[in-house]
Amino acid sequence: MFSGEKSSRNVIGGVNNSRVPLLCFELYKCGKSVVFVADSEKTALYVRKVLEGDLAKYNALWFADYNDDCRDPLAVISLSSACYRVLSEKPYIAITTIPAIHKKVVPPKYFLESFKIKKNSEIQMVSLQRLLGQYGYTRMDITVGQGQFSVRGGIIDIFPIVSDIPYRIDFLGNIVESIRKFDRETQLSNSEIEEINITKTLDLSQNSDCTLLDYINDDAMFIFDFGIFDEKIAKNFEFIKTQPFKNIPPEVREAPAGVPGVSDESCFADDNTLAVNIRTEKGIHSFLDDIKKYQKIIISVSSLGAINIVSDILKPYGNFEVVRSDLAEGFVRNDTAIYTEKELFGYTLRSSHKRLEKKTVFKNYTNLFIGNYIVHKEYGIGIFNGLVNIDVGDCPRDFLELIYRDNDKLYVPAENIDLVSKYGNDGTDIELDKLGGTSWKKRRTRIQKKLLIIADNLLKIAAKRKTVKVEPIEIDNEEYRKFCHEFPYIETDDQLASIEDIVNDLHGTTPMDRLICGDVGFGKTEVALRAAFIVASAGRQVILMAPTTILVNQHYKNFTERFKNTTIRVCKLSRLISNPKEVIANIGDGKVDIIIATHSILSSKIKFKNIGMLIIDEEQHFGVKQKEFIKSLGENIHVITMTATPIPRTLQMSLSGIRELSIIASAPSNRLPVKTFIIEQNDETLKRAISTELERKGQVFVVSPRIEFLDNLYKKIQHLTRDSTIDIKVTNGTDPLIEETINDFCNGNVNILISTNIIDSGIDIPNANTIIIDRADMFGLSQLYQLRGRVGRQANIQGYAYMFIPKNKKITEDAQKRLQVIEKLTGLGAGFILASEDMEIRGAGNIVGDTQTGHIKDVGVELYNSMLERAILMKESEEFSPQINIGIPIMIPKNYIEDDNLRMSIYRRIGDIETVADIEDMEFELADRFGRIPDELSNLLTVIKIKLSCIKAGIEKIDVMKNGVLLSFYNNAYHTPSKIIHFVEKNKNMMKFANDNKVLINKKWQSTYERTKDILSIVKFLE
Repeated sequence: MFSGEKSSRNVIGGVNNSRVPLLCFELYKCGKSVVFVADSEKTALYVRKVLEGDLAKYNALWFADYNDDCRDPLAVISLSSACYRVLSEKPYIAITTIPAIHKKVVPPKYFLESFKIKKNSEIQMVSLQRLLGQYGYTRMDITVGQGQFSVRGGIIDIFPIVSDIPYRIDFLGNIVESIRKFDRETQLSNSEIEEINITKTLDLSQNSDCTLLDYINDDAMFIFDFGIFDEKIAKNFEFIKTQPFKNIPPEVREAPAGVPGVSDESCFADDNTLAVNIRTEKGIHSFLDDIKKYQKIIISVSSLGAINIVSDILKPYGNFEVVRSDLAEGFVRNDTAIYTEKELFGYTLRSSHKRLEKKTVFKNYTNLFIGNYIVHKEYGIGIFNGLVNIDVGDCPRDFLELIYRDNDKLYVPAENIDLVSKYGNDGTDIELDKLGGTSWKKRRTRIQKKLLIIADNLLKIAAKRKTVKVEPIEIDNEEYRKFCHEFPYIETDDQLASIEDIVNDLHGTTPMDRLICGDVGFGKTEVALRAAFIVASAGRQVILMAPTTILVNQHYKNFTERFKNTTIRVCKLSRLISNPKEVIANIGDGKVDIIIATHSILSSKIKFKNIGMLIIDEEQHFGVKQKEFIKSLGENIHVITMTATPIPRTLQMSLSGIRELSIIASAPSNRLPVKTFIIEQNDETLKRAISTELERKGQVFVVSPRIEFLDNLYKKIQHLTRDSTIDIKVTNGTDPLIEETINDFCNGNVNILISTNIIDSGIDIPNANTIIIDRADMFGLSQLYQLRGRVGRQANIQGYAYMFIPKNKKITEDAQKRLQVIEKLTGLGAGFILASEDMEIRGAGNIVGDTQTGHIKDVGVELYNSMLERAILMKESEEFSPQINIGIPIMIPKNYIEDDNLRMSIYRRIGDIETVADIEDMEFELADRFGRIPDELSNLLTVIKIKLSCIKAGIEKIDVMKNGVLLSFYNNAYHTPSKIIHFVEKNKNMMKFANDNKVLINKKWQSTYERTKDILSIVKFLE
């Protein structure tokens, strides 16, 4: 059945990459199974992306490669899915690379075993969980990826490896009551289905002589891309020797009814690519004359938003089919011509964007785990010891158990979880507070006083900024539009939003002070380019300050390229330029518009003609005094600060509203998260990581924390790669030839660059997509993140980061914590989370001075932020958390949400609820994800409704008494005295005033339900 490398294979070779997707799809439409073998992962992912676009709308199978030492679960899942589907689907399109197709895998018979789950069928939940484990599925708290499952009460969520969506199975006893699809992001279900199929994941621990070739049926067509030479194919595939290199089947070439067909010429020739620009003066007429030759015209665009734009532009000239795909270039196939948007317009089009809210990015429910240090607003620093269930008046309730000095315990009702925040630092030198002691109150009072001073200074800074006026900068819309159109990529929504922020700032009369916070490679430079264009076009000088000469050179190269078609003049200033005096003179004379410089710009000898804007890149490398020196040159200059991981002080200033903040959190199109492996030092893994990257024609960064380690590292890599003809260079950051070395690496003349972390800032080399960090335990968190950001910057290219730690040697607790964080933050756009983690570890700093210590260590980051915000708003005594004791069971039952961490997460989210609409949304989500809401949880949500009304009414506490219900008011004062007096007088048969301005509701209710309902009505009326 499975032939392996038989001579009967059908082969098509040397196909131009841009033709491969359509050739694959048309073979598939003719009933042929297709296997495309790419020479590189980049080509393979490109073809896969095009096939998944509207041009073909086909989900191609992906035979992923995997590292023998660092097996990526996602690669294993993808490989498992592809193996199963080539056995069960005919025809199919499979995409792979030469290394992947020769990997050893289990025999095909391994996948013959599977099982179905059908609606109304009978199966025990325990048996299903055991079976999923045997099939290689991983139990998680929440199901978000293929090969995962989770259990909550009578619900099991499963994400089958052969499915693109997860499913929610709702049990009634041992009967499958329903099977619903659900969204992995919102975790909410939608449509219902009748059955799902569960298949195994690959067991890579089994010894086998089989490869992926053993899975592919005999009559499948093999297509080899243009980059694979004859000798390379012959070396890797024995069956090629007996086959003609071009072998397009007649039924495809001759185009059966309804199939356009592909000719030999359209696949192999390179002289029929299309290139017009209908925006030129004669472009549209040339285009219309050209298309008369073809019966059908297809326009390929790279975004959904561009479909409407192109359709509207071309509508007056005829009926064109516009589809979304990632096609790199257009071509002709028989009587059909396919154009890409860039060939038509000379640039890619922009899509509409939705504004990203700041609170959306920074809204992060920090889970509490047993053993975490916490801060209670009233009692200080303690340790979270988990959730405990306590009967209060015969009513069970959940409490947070907090441990304080001398093992004293404090129990906080779960509905008052908002009083508790995570301390942020789990070090060993933290001193717990004493319950009933005075140290916490004294410390908090001292910090409040200091924060009031800080807040006063901040308000003065903000007020001073508002008194300084600048002339609004007008934009030449046509010239600006031309400049924007030269950007070779599609802007992300967040890029456009950040640009819009800057344009609005420049239109105003107050000097801009804006932080652009965006992950590495997310397009901050383009934002800076457009800001610089606007200011320089208005006749004002722009300074871009970068921390290293390497980054200055890269910015200078990018800026000169983008501004080459304008009259704007760009220069650079660093210690390594040959003509510094001439450059400084030109700056003073106003002969240059944009100055790109290191801190060498910080000299009193340099005079400026007319400074309009300062752009600071990688601001974490500059001190406060350096930045203030620039600002002192003029109060009326606009300031933009750019960073991926802002220092805590800067982030704190932005979150406090003193500086403006723009966030670039969405990744560029087709960007893949970098796969990160933290492993013990191993020469074999080091060698394989390097050879794997070089085999796909890439380059490798190798980074060491110490200069003295470089020589030994160089000798080791030289020895491990001695059989290869590669070029290795070393630089230590102080090397006088550092620029020459970096340029050689940038130009592809060097395969491996061994260096210190000099490369962590701004170096952009798309072809370098593997980084090896030696002694990763010796790097800081921000450094590790920045270093990892050097790879994986090219679309559709998988980046790899190998972080080596010492073998058989214990690393410090702090180092373990840093590595855990960096391993956890694998998603794109994680720099914001890292910044907040860093703020918890280091402290926010004194945001009006030049220190980085601050008071955050005394109270924890969350409470510090809250206190500062209250101090700024001058209302530090107006917040309270009502205590509601109304004699009903209030909790999330453990049998409803079994996992304690998930229960804590839900408690945190419920504690953060601010509106009744939020409660309704929570009710819907809980019922959908976990099943019918139990009475105790329904009571909790009702208590939250009462709490929200109590805050508005100024009610601090509600207690159920023997003779009724007692309402206590905050600070013993009525929030709305006239309303309360009128209400009590109107209902004096059951209400009366008590001591300390309390109000007693004297009534006997038939049930706790009726009592709770009345309490909610009363407090809502008193709002």
